[in-house]
Amino acid sequence: MNNKYILLLTFVIIYSINSFSQSKKLIEADSYYNEFNYSEALKAYKKAFKKNESVYYISTRIADCYSRLGDSYQSISWYEKATALPSADEDVFLRLSLEYRKVKEYEKSDHILEKYQKRKGLSIDDQSIEEGNSIDYLMSDSKSYEVFHLNINTPYSDFGPMIYQDQLIFSSNMPVEDAINRSDVRNKKGFYKLYSAKRNSLAAFSKVKPFDKAFRTKYNDGPISFNSGATVSFITQNSEKEDGASHMHIYMKRKEEGEWPKKSIPIPIVQKGYSFMHASFSNEGDKVYFASDMPGGYGGTDIYVSHYHNGFLSPPINLGPNVNTPANELFPFCNSEGVLFFASEGHYGLGGLDIFYAYPDSEMFGKAKNMGYPINTSSDDFNLVIINGKNSGYFCSNRDGGKGDDDIYAFTHNKEFKNYKLSGKVIAAADRRPVLDAEVMVYTNDKLVKTIKTTLEGEFFFYVDSIDDCKVVVKHKNYEEETYTIDSSSLEDSFIIYLIR
Repeated sequence: MNNKYILLLTFVIIYSINSFSQSKKLIEADSYYNEFNYSEALKAYKKAFKKNESVYYISTRIADCYSRLGDSYQSISWYEKATALPSADEDVFLRLSLEYRKVKEYEKSDHILEKYQKRKGLSIDDQSIEEGNSIDYLMSDSKSYEVFHLNINTPYSDFGPMIYQDQLIFSSNMPVEDAINRSDVRNKKGFYKLYSAKRNSLAAFSKVKPFDKAFRTKYNDGPISFNSGATVSFITQNSEKEDGASHMHIYMKRKEEGEWPKKSIPIPIVQKGYSFMHASFSNEGDKVYFASDMPGGYGGTDIYVSHYHNGFLSPPINLGPNVNTPANELFPFCNSEGVLFFASEGHYGLGGLDIFYAYPDSEMFGKAKNMGYPINTSSDDFNLVIINGKNSGYFCSNRDGGKGDDDIYAFTHNKEFKNYKLSGKVIAAADRRPVLDAEVMVYTNDKLVKTIKTTLEGEFFFYVDSIDDCKVVVKHKNYEEETYTIDSSSLEDSFIIYLIR
């Protein structure tokens, strides 16, 4: 997925930079880097490094360049140099840990991740090394999936699958027959354009052809998302250069008399100088999920949600630490059950970007879960969408054995992405009034799996993998603690927990 690191993912890593007088070569290197031209930036940074200036900053930049260019071994070498310097901050340890995962050096990755967690003051369980998050565990459910290569993949980079009517729409940088043969100066490859192919079956398609020309610009187009009625679309495209840098923005179109208009409207929540991308409608069409590197997140690119109504978007809400990490989260998608699927390099995984899912609860989403092998590998696996409601769909990967830089894969799963949904309400026994902000702790097999708060109406809901040995403990400073044991009757309706003063 290296092309999209350059073209579509504005990965942001912030390092502590001491005040220094920049040389001309370092200024030139930063300029290349900010333009995502990592090959030229790498040459310039190496020349600046020989002058022994800003050693930590340049070391990390060189490592970043190698990471973007897909050379993890060189990236590891330079990150190791950076971590050995007195000025090393905690984020470089996280980057080093992630690179070791890409080359399947999992023990080294875990060891360095522990160093990162200690420096950040995190509990070991906050990030990775806990039951259910081990390499053996992530490989254990592989027989429940079947993965199929698509007949429409090309030797180039194909990604961004989305169902539109009876077609699969996707983005590709395959050569375009055009009066002007344009290419991106940053990687010398073609710009991404949208294509369509009629679906004959899950993994077989008719001939590929360009998608509606109303979505074609001079630069990169895609991925795209449609509402359920296919009357509104959100597409990721290049914005005009801002302060010498290129960013991705989300643009909206609404059908007019059954046709897509040529003019696109940038969504009003974008902020100048930052990227907004990978918009995806909820199944009901009332929410739009997207990724952005705007300020105020947890690091890198985070996933946000905005409520959508009749062309208007509410201010974005960050999905919080159960989804977002100090690294990068991208490509959100919600299925018909409200389960969120997304790509992350920050949650514990097999390497590169892995695909995760998170069940909704009354606060936002529960803890992210890795989909495991063979959906995930040590390569970049990303951009999963669900079709037919529940247990089949498409995703993208640059894993070995593919046809191009990135390929689109179909999959089926013999389990539904649905756990047991439990709804409850906390009531004061004395006056039957709802209790706000009661702490609801959910246990399975005597292990705390999540903690949520009740709403103004005293309500809460959550998902669990199993109702066997499941219980809820409710605490509030003004009431006695109460325990409720879950059984099959709890699934039939919302259960009530009474609190006594």
